[in-house]
Amino acid sequence: MFNRVLLIYAVIILSGLSERVHGQMSRKDSLLYSLKICKTAEVRIAALISLTTFYLDESEGNESTPDSTGIYFNLTRNAVKESGTFQDHTDLKLLEGKIDLRYGRVLKAKTIYDEVFKLYTKSGRPDKAALVAYDYADRADHSIPYEENLKNFQHVLSLFEKTKNKNLQEELRIKIIDNSSATGHLDFSEKELYKLIEFYEANGIHKKYIAYEKLASLHAVNGDPDKELDCGLQMLKSFQEVYDPGWADFYYHRMAMIYRDLSQYKNSLFWAKKALLVCHDKEMLFILHSLITNLLLKTNKPGEALRLFKATHYNFTDTAGDYNRLAARIYGDCYTALKQYEKAEFYYLEMLKYQKMDPYNREHFYNANYTLGEFYVHTGRYDKGRIYLNKVLKMDKGIVPVVFLRNINYLLSVADSASGNFKGALQYFQDYKILNDSIFNIAKSKQITDIQLRYNVKGKDKDILIKAKDIALLKKQALLKETQLQNVKSSRKLTVAAIVVLLLLLGGLYGRSKFKQRLTDQLRTSREEINGKNKVLINLISEKDALLAEKDSLITEKEWLIREIHHRVKNNLQITISLLNLQSAYISNESALEAIRNSQMRMHSMSLIHQKLYQSQGMTFINSTDYIYELMNYLKESYSGHSNIAYVLNVQSAEIDVSQAVPVGLIINEAVTNAVKYAFPDGRRGSIAISFHQDADHQYHLLMTDDGVGLPAGFHLTSANTLGMNLMKGLSYQLNGDIRIENNNGTQISIHFKPIEVISEEHRI
Repeated sequence: MFNRVLLIYAVIILSGLSERVHGQMSRKDSLLYSLKICKTAEVRIAALISLTTFYLDESEGNESTPDSTGIYFNLTRNAVKESGTFQDHTDLKLLEGKIDLRYGRVLKAKTIYDEVFKLYTKSGRPDKAALVAYDYADRADHSIPYEENLKNFQHVLSLFEKTKNKNLQEELRIKIIDNSSATGHLDFSEKELYKLIEFYEANGIHKKYIAYEKLASLHAVNGDPDKELDCGLQMLKSFQEVYDPGWADFYYHRMAMIYRDLSQYKNSLFWAKKALLVCHDKEMLFILHSLITNLLLKTNKPGEALRLFKATHYNFTDTAGDYNRLAARIYGDCYTALKQYEKAEFYYLEMLKYQKMDPYNREHFYNANYTLGEFYVHTGRYDKGRIYLNKVLKMDKGIVPVVFLRNINYLLSVADSASGNFKGALQYFQDYKILNDSIFNIAKSKQITDIQLRYNVKGKDKDILIKAKDIALLKKQALLKETQLQNVKSSRKLTVAAIVVLLLLLGGLYGRSKFKQRLTDQLRTSREEINGKNKVLINLISEKDALLAEKDSLITEKEWLIREIHHRVKNNLQITISLLNLQSAYISNESALEAIRNSQMRMHSMSLIHQKLYQSQGMTFINSTDYIYELMNYLKESYSGHSNIAYVLNVQSAEIDVSQAVPVGLIINEAVTNAVKYAFPDGRRGSIAISFHQDADHQYHLLMTDDGVGLPAGFHLTSANTLGMNLMKGLSYQLNGDIRIENNNGTQISIHFKPIEVISEEHRI
């Protein structure tokens, strides 16, 4: 079981490495690549589990991936069955449980998770058992009632408390708080937040600002602006004690939001701009610019707000989802303030469309419906306004902030009053007054002022301490001056002496100044000489650069000239071959025709060399493999009628000087031509082998063999006087090589010769 866990980690690491290797490879492609390179059954199973989990997580809100999840799960199950570990493969069981939860089979999933939990518990792995319980609680979050979900998370928390894992304990506590807040259980959330503060203090964790931020949000929903501000300032104080640059923009943004809720727009703008100064996250930059736009609207500057947001939104056109929703709402607010209601309605409906893409987000739901309802009431379309506003009123208690509920009651009272339903209007207005009084009254306003003063006083206390230090310093300075005055009389006598000494010093300084002036003049003269020499040197360097450039130009021209020569030689040889071909049409003598064909092949082998040279970068050498293979292809095509002969090539890649490549090509041409003509009479089947390589003594070895009838009896190379043999001997001599021709189950021609050292183009002059 432990080995399988290691394999899972191995696959994750493997996929990470493959992502580095393949650059822009996506997570899916990385996992598929990891699966492709797996060599053992266990590693393949681990890779399949990772891939199935990926598709399962991707299928959340995506209808295009469920099929892929099922396909890879079946592949995983089959692979496990083949490995013979099906009965105790906990990873596969957990995967099945995750799939059941994803598609609403909660009871079946719980049975599987409980089974795996018990297996880990019995095997003495409480850490793994706790992680299994956590995975179930987290994935079952939206599928079971709140009470059961809370019970699950509290059970997981108790398990992690036994493992002494402080990080996971903190994560679980925050998860419990977030779930409780999201479902409207605000009183329970508040108690848990204070427990979280105690947890931080007990364990020496300096992160109380997390708890205070959530408390501020909770009080905002409850409509307690004084408590919201108090917790916000506590959050700011706690955060500034540790100051994490990566989170500064978030907590400064929260302060801006708190002051906006209190209608203190100047303070809100201060914190929003401060957040901008430290923000490097693109999404947070968009949120902050949206907030600043909203503050401009609050202060009756709709034109400026729209211009700012258009300029901002242009840089965020690649954002999606929630940011498109927020952008649509901001545009709607701007056009509403400008009384361009058609444009405003268009953007508000766009906002609603984006909100429906995330149906589980309750905050986005009440924000979108409230905004549309408010818009329709303000523009006199009361029936439409009621529809959206009533959707918000029907939400569970504790979800919608009290400020929203207050505003909705006011808007509904306006709608009913305009429609003649005065009784309903009165009821809504009474509810509005009750909620408004609960949010803002004289006592709460005083509390808010006191809270701000309390935090301001702390700052002023620091200023008082600084001023006290300044006063003490001034007193010391006054005492020092008094002492100096007492010593004035005694210092008068010294003044005259000091003046005399000063005059002497001035005289000495004047003489030294004249001496320095002379030195300066000498240095100036030397500097002018050096500058003159530098100019000469610069001119020499410029001339050198010009000469080098001219040299490069000449080299380039030479290369093109040589390339053109090779090209023309190749063309001339091709013309000669074509002329011979035309001439052969008018010759009936078989010997003459044979001589013409042999000449054509010899010229083609030379033509091929010149073609290779003008096509290559280096124009004095060619690659042995390319040349010999292409020459043999030509010869095979020329003797295509001899289908009884097979050709075997074994050519080592080497750069051959053109002076050696021409003889080598002609020798191969002669050897193959002779073998085709004489080695396989009467359609006898056989093969011709060409081998070219460099020996241990760095000599080239060209070996040409066939398994035909062999050489005639009494054959001696020295006495052979045919044109082909004389050519091969002469060409071998040209190579300064040693040629041997003998019978060895057919004819064997072997040539050894030393290579000419290849000089690279960049070293040629």
